[in-house]
Amino acid sequence: MAPAVAAGPAIPSRPAKSREPAAARPGHAAALAALLGRLSDVVDLDEGDAFAPANDAKRASVERVLREQARALQQEGELPASTSLDDLVRDASREALGAGPLDMLLDDDDVVEVQMSRFDQIMVHREGGASAPFEIAFSGEAGLRRAVGRLALGAGVRVREGDTTVDVRLPSGAHLTAILPPVAANGTVVVLRKRRRADLGLEDLIRSGTLSRGMATFLQQCVTAKANILIAGPLGAGTTTLIGALAGSIPTEDRVFAIQDIDELVLAHPYGASFLVPDTGEAGARIVRMACSLRPDRLLVGVMAGDLVGQVMEGIGGGADGVIAAVRGPTLRQALARLAPALVAARPGLDPASARAWIASSFDIAVEVARVKGGRHRVLRISELTAEPNEIKTRDVFELAIDPANPEREGAFQPTGVVPAVVQELKAQGHRIDEAIFRRQPR
Repeated sequence: MAPAVAAGPAIPSRPAKSREPAAARPGHAAALAALLGRLSDVVDLDEGDAFAPANDAKRASVERVLREQARALQQEGELPASTSLDDLVRDASREALGAGPLDMLLDDDDVVEVQMSRFDQIMVHREGGASAPFEIAFSGEAGLRRAVGRLALGAGVRVREGDTTVDVRLPSGAHLTAILPPVAANGTVVVLRKRRRADLGLEDLIRSGTLSRGMATFLQQCVTAKANILIAGPLGAGTTTLIGALAGSIPTEDRVFAIQDIDELVLAHPYGASFLVPDTGEAGARIVRMACSLRPDRLLVGVMAGDLVGQVMEGIGGGADGVIAAVRGPTLRQALARLAPALVAARPGLDPASARAWIASSFDIAVEVARVKGGRHRVLRISELTAEPNEIKTRDVFELAIDPANPEREGAFQPTGVVPAVVQELKAQGHRIDEAIFRRQPR
């Protein structure tokens, strides 16, 4: 824990940015396919190196043909009356010469993940967990395959005939994963994950409905006091987003080290450094060990698994505090059940009961996050941990309560009435915490 300080600062946030949803354009997909079909009758987009950036001559030729053919389609009555020729030509040019709608989504700071199950199905996930289909898609499988090849080539990786998978880090930091036919029987499947911004604060998560103000206040006070926090959730549930938001409460004078398996979190901290671990085995554990030996004020761990579990626990046992670590699992209970065996495997001779006790005593609180119906990220519970002979028990401090009579409703955040033990520890060190936030409200 940290030395005594005054109550923490106000919950941080980044400036709000308004973003109006794009208006649906009826018939746009069919018009785009028709225009690109006419373009392919005149210009061979696969001639030469289809993935290489187009030279000025080819770019000018493609854009000229697109404008001519768009006007022809309009004159022939093949386009809906509401079609904007400028928008249509722009979108067709993006697909013909670049990465199509993926270029737009890469440029959109609010987009954190893109999922495609085929060329005409794009699901977009934004900061805060909002998910929705994207209105602009590719005209066909060939356009999507070219986009994947161009993005990969921009990162120095050439997709060759016969390749069935693509796994590459783009220059922007986004991670592109694609599975290609014939393995992908219904067409190319793409997942594009972008780096999370650490400037998304707890106030932003309150506004998006990820957690309540009382929960955020408690978490902010725990971070200020350098409590150790464990975050559990499945992939895509928002663990990295929550780590970044909590990092926004770290004082600017603290040295912050982030340990990540992929460079997902953009750490906007004056004394911050990120370390990429190649795996969760011995090589990754060695990097964690070296990072801990440099005695940072704070340690952020993107995914605690494998040998990293033992090394992070050793770091905490050696006096590291202010640790915020994530662990994968469908639920907090299941994530905790996986941690103890991983710790036993990393530290031969340690019995399971001792491993559970070590884990429970190392983390002051645990947070469970999930992606719920509609794609939003939500904190399901904030708990304290205790070790039992056969399991790690959780005692909820806050929870997302679902009304049994209306299970389809989103539920409401509420305190359980439990005042966690960490509160008394923080008070003993001079931190001011209003226990009213833990008081259960009558229904």
